[in-house]
Amino acid sequence: MAKRILGWMPLAAALITSQGLGSGEGVAAHAVDIADEVTVNIARVADGKALQVGVALVLPIKHEVVWDVLNDYENMPRFVPDILATRLISAGAGRKRVEIDGVARLLFLEYPTRTTLDVMYPPDGSITIDSVAGNLAIHGVVRVRGNETYTRVDYQVRMTPDFWLPPLIGDFLISRQIKRQFEGMVSEMHRRADNRPMEGRAPGEVRLGSIQSAWGNLWFADSKSETRNLAKGQRTAGP
Repeated sequence: MAKRILGWMPLAAALITSQGLGSGEGVAAHAVDIADEVTVNIARVADGKALQVGVALVLPIKHEVVWDVLNDYENMPRFVPDILATRLISAGAGRKRVEIDGVARLLFLEYPTRTTLDVMYPPDGSITIDSVAGNLAIHGVVRVRGNETYTRVDYQVRMTPDFWLPPLIGDFLISRQIKRQFEGMVSEMHRRADNRPMEGRAPGEVRLGSIQSAWGNLWFADSKSETRNLAKGQRTAGP
C-alpha cells in the first residue's frame, strides 16, 4: 500500500500544479476571471474518510431565480458540468427523491458517481440533502436567503466517497468538481435572470464577476459544528 501511495505523489503534485497554475496568457486571464469568485472550502474530518465542504456566495440575483436553479434537478444535466443524468424517483409535499449520475474528472482520471438523494424543504426555508444509496454519501444543508436585489447561498455538506481516491489529489478533485458545478449553476442563474435563451451560449462564458464570496473561513469554521449538530439531530429523530 505504501508503494501505491508513494507512486501517486509525483503525479499528484504535477496534476495540482498544472490545474492550479496553468500556462499561457489565455489560461492566466481565465484564472483571474474566476479564481476568486466561487471558493470551495474543504477539509478532512477526524475519521480521515469524510470531507467537510462549504461554499458561501452572495449573488445579485433574486431569491426565486436562485432557488429554482438550485432545485431544478430534472434539467441539471443541461447546465451543471459533470452531471450526466438525473431521474426524479418521487416527489411530495416538501420533499423529493432524485437519482444523480455523474463523474469526477481530472485529465485522464475519471471516477463515475451515482447518488440517490432525499431532498427536503423544512419550514425555515432551507434545503436538506441526504443520500440513501450510491457510491458518494452526501449529508448537509443549503440555506438561501435574500431580498429583491441580493441572495446569499450557504452550502455545507459532508461527503464520503465509497471509492478509492489517490492521495493528495482526492481532496483537490472533489473541490474542483464542486467549483465547476457551482459555476455552471451561477451561469444558469444569470441566464434565467436576464431571460436569455440557452442556445448560443458559449460553454466557457461563465458570468462570475459579480459574485461575492461570503464570510470565508470564519463561516466555514462555524459550518462544521452546524453540520455536526444537524447530523446529531437526524440520528436522534430516527427515520
